[in-house]
Amino acid sequence: MLMKDKILPPPITENVSKKERRNDALQSIKGISCIVVFMGHASGMMYSSVLESLKSTPLSILFDGQCAVVIFFFITGFFLYKNAKFKLTTYKIAVIKKAVRIYPLYILVTIVGFNLCNCQMPYPHQLFTEWGNSFWSGPVSLFELIRHLSLVLPFDSNLINPPIWYIVVEMRLAFILPLIVWAITKKGMVIALVLMVASFTIPNIGFLNCIGYYLSGYCLRWFVVHHGSYLSSLGKSQIWPAILLMSFCLLGIFHIIGIEEYKLPHSMHAIQSIGAMLLVATVLACDFRLLHAKLLIRMGDISYSFYLLHFVVLLSLRPLGLPVAYYLPLCFLLTLLMSMLSFHYIEKPSVVYFRGLLR
Repeated sequence: MLMKDKILPPPITENVSKKERRNDALQSIKGISCIVVFMGHASGMMYSSVLESLKSTPLSILFDGQCAVVIFFFITGFFLYKNAKFKLTTYKIAVIKKAVRIYPLYILVTIVGFNLCNCQMPYPHQLFTEWGNSFWSGPVSLFELIRHLSLVLPFDSNLINPPIWYIVVEMRLAFILPLIVWAITKKGMVIALVLMVASFTIPNIGFLNCIGYYLSGYCLRWFVVHHGSYLSSLGKSQIWPAILLMSFCLLGIFHIIGIEEYKLPHSMHAIQSIGAMLLVATVLACDFRLLHAKLLIRMGDISYSFYLLHFVVLLSLRPLGLPVAYYLPLCFLLTLLMSMLSFHYIEKPSVVYFRGLLR
């Protein structure tokens, strides 16, 4: 056979490589965001003059758990676009997959937190802040535990593991987002834009106010798929540092203007959503080498376990009465170790097991 007649395989290596690098970068962002959530909660647990001084500088964004969770929502929405071709017949599978991803570890951590809370272990209250002393202040009933375990029934998330409010939103929206994506594929992106604006402007609709975060990520993924060349040109230009700085400013808007986020109308959260969009767009365009470090990618892999465990660890170690210089590093390292173990022995096996049942 002549060389010119040889059938060559399609040149997909470059695309696959780009996809893998993009996913690695987004995993690293999730890992960094998880650390930011920990720093925000840990620094609020005990008073530290050093940490308080850092919070009065632009570095305050490193302690802003609110903007970190916004990034979680955004990245989840970004990956929703890959399901754009599914039909309503796959709705059940989409919900089951989300439940399998969330419930096994969530149930275990919640039961452990419930038992530790009801132990009411004594600890030196004077070492902790008023906010740090407000958790696990009394026993929790079995009925309340059952409501916690459901994730879809109303309950007070502050009683056992306060950060689970994010998990609650994820699970409840798992029933709605597949339908929204289906509607978008039928009627076009105008549906996404209308729902995004509505979620940021209609007040007091609970977890539905978070839909805008997901859909802003969905819209960016749509833009990348259809107009990716514009992102490539951004990476080659000299304006990306300014855009990156702007994204951090928008994400940390509440700290910058000195107002607590709950005192602002919910429409202000659209600003954070724009910040997340600019941040992720800049990362995708510039392909920062730092975000491909194996340590950060690994942190992103275990981010769900880390997020779910960190607050229980912070509360469980209060009885040790350690000074802040020992308490915070110990909590971080213990959470990291437990997250790695839970990822390998709970998260991954449960996903593989239930995936096999769905085939």
